[in-house]
Amino acid sequence: MHARVALLLLTCTALALGDATVARAQDVASPGRAVLLQLRPKAGDTLRSRLEQQSELTGTRRTASGDATSSVTTTMRMWAHAIVERALASGTRLRNVTDSVSVSTTDPHAKSVSEQAHKMLVDREMVVHVNPDGTMGMADEASESKGDVGDLISTMPASFPKTPVRVGDSWTREMPLPTGGQFLTPVGGMLKASFRLDSLTHGGDLAWVSMKGTLSVPADAASGQKMQGGVTGSMLVDRVRGWLTESHFTILVKTSLVPQGSASTAGMHFQMRITQRLRVQARR
Repeated sequence: MHARVALLLLTCTALALGDATVARAQDVASPGRAVLLQLRPKAGDTLRSRLEQQSELTGTRRTASGDATSSVTTTMRMWAHAIVERALASGTRLRNVTDSVSVSTTDPHAKSVSEQAHKMLVDREMVVHVNPDGTMGMADEASESKGDVGDLISTMPASFPKTPVRVGDSWTREMPLPTGGQFLTPVGGMLKASFRLDSLTHGGDLAWVSMKGTLSVPADAASGQKMQGGVTGSMLVDRVRGWLTESHFTILVKTSLVPQGSASTAGMHFQMRITQRLRVQARR
């Protein structure tokens, strides 16, 4: 999951989102002006980022004799950089490298998680191709990151519309959710997200985009699994640099496992809340 997080935020996908409340406090520049939102960093640029993530998992086992609840909180901080190797009209080739990572958890059975994350992520490289609208895919078959990460980015939707938008305009995107992973998502899950251009500041150089999405997952009759959830947040896009400046988003997923024939309140019930914040350094 940590590798997935690194990919999501280093490549500015649909789930890399920033704080919308700040946008509302800014002066709107040229509200009637139409602008094109694109990811087009300059060749040779280095995008240095800091990611902070907190995951809170709460599980409750409900029986006729009462409830038993436990929770685990995991915090991760990661520093990474992405080198823009090539910038063409068709898109951008990025080489992503994780520089440092630290992980702490309240789970007494996972105290070595920080060391494991360090071995899995630090100095690992991943080369991706990012289209101007945010669609992406693996750019190098020799990249160290394979498997579920490659599957994940191949399904990432475009974050931005292909045509110019004005302040107040909105657009929607849908993407299939990767199966398995931290949420144990079954086949057929979808994320439907609605984006909105909230404001333009600094003469239109900075674009504030908010987002709200819902998870749609079919129930699994065999296991009794039911899942629902959503994601909220927004992002600040530097239109001059052609990249993300900062972001923040929250995912909330609720899952229940109720065996067939049991009361709807019985079985296991989980709630996962993930909060992520990303900041990209200004170009020096």
